[in-house]
Amino acid sequence: MIYTVENMSFKSEFDRLSSERTSVTTSFPLPTRNDDALTSDFNDGCDANVTLSPFNIIRLADAEPEDIEYIVEGILPKGHISSFYGDGGVGKSTIALGLAVCIAAGIDFAGRSVSKERVLYLDYELDQSHQCKRAKMIARDVGLDDTPADLYYASPDIHINARSSEDFFSSLKKEIDEKGITFVILDSFGAGCACDAESAKDVTRILQGLKRLGITVLIIDHQAKQQKGDSYESKSPFGSTYKGNLVRSLFQLRSESEKENELVVKLEHKKANFSALKKPIGLKVTFGEDEISIEDYPLGAQDFAGRLTLDDKVERAYRELIRASAKQVAKHLGEKEGSIQNSITRLLNREDKVIIDTGEKDGRAPIYEFIFDCDDNHETPGDSIITNSGPRDCDDDDTPPF
Repeated sequence: MIYTVENMSFKSEFDRLSSERTSVTTSFPLPTRNDDALTSDFNDGCDANVTLSPFNIIRLADAEPEDIEYIVEGILPKGHISSFYGDGGVGKSTIALGLAVCIAAGIDFAGRSVSKERVLYLDYELDQSHQCKRAKMIARDVGLDDTPADLYYASPDIHINARSSEDFFSSLKKEIDEKGITFVILDSFGAGCACDAESAKDVTRILQGLKRLGITVLIIDHQAKQQKGDSYESKSPFGSTYKGNLVRSLFQLRSESEKENELVVKLEHKKANFSALKKPIGLKVTFGEDEISIEDYPLGAQDFAGRLTLDDKVERAYRELIRASAKQVAKHLGEKEGSIQNSITRLLNREDKVIIDTGEKDGRAPIYEFIFDCDDNHETPGDSIITNSGPRDCDDDDTPPF
């Protein structure tokens, strides 16, 4: 709301207009407070040509530049919004909780220096009991006796409604100011926000609300469905492009290798506003009986490819190509066609099938197709996935494994 006073005493002019009952047309509601209050507001240090404005317009030459700081070296710029996105089950929440524990304690995260902050984990995915247990397991692994005192947690009963987000953010702002919180993790955008994720207007309202908190924010998000011919790396956060446009640092997470109780994840830097894109980061997450460890995992020249079996590589190829013959996969991977065909045979015979024979052929070569599961497509329980073998129902339990 903007009030302008030009070359006049506001009180005398206000009194004159009131006594004459002059009709005054404005683009905003006239104040309804008493005359003394109005006079005090407008006369404090204001004689003439004074404009009270919501725009903080400055002369740029008068401003002092500030260096960009990071609360995690090379990953999370301080005072800005960042985002981690990827398929379900790739370890996004576990890694985010690991960040929360280390930042709240001021302990290096997977060999990267951190800035100690007071952290709020805003959780719409799991529950307090589950996250409390995981936080203690992570804390034990980094040498702490218990969860850091500066790590706060909330599983709100209300969602962030794009149409009335002001109330939510006003309440959240009050809470974080009272507790001195300087870093918030929102897990996740899709579960926590009552909005149309494909609407630029809705997404912008929510991200601008997070920005107005004036602190560091990390959003955990899912990515768009993988369509035929898409590669995993080409995917972006599900919904409006403003999900990527309005954050300052964006990472895609991908599971590169899974063993029993172990997960290897690659963080691919997709956007950076304050630096060049960082090299891919490798993390190994190990799930023990009493501890969860998150360690740096050095990448080779071909990322994780050298550590994968041929069957792993073929499965990855079908995840990207969706439908292909052995010859096409061999060309894609730079391997011999005979070796690829042997690998395909092993994958077809696995109990947990990942590809099927479509019955179709490219010339004389059979065509095989990747079988998406519910997490790959981010379907909801009860939905069906259409494959060449017909529709199948998603399981009722679509909770990611990690």
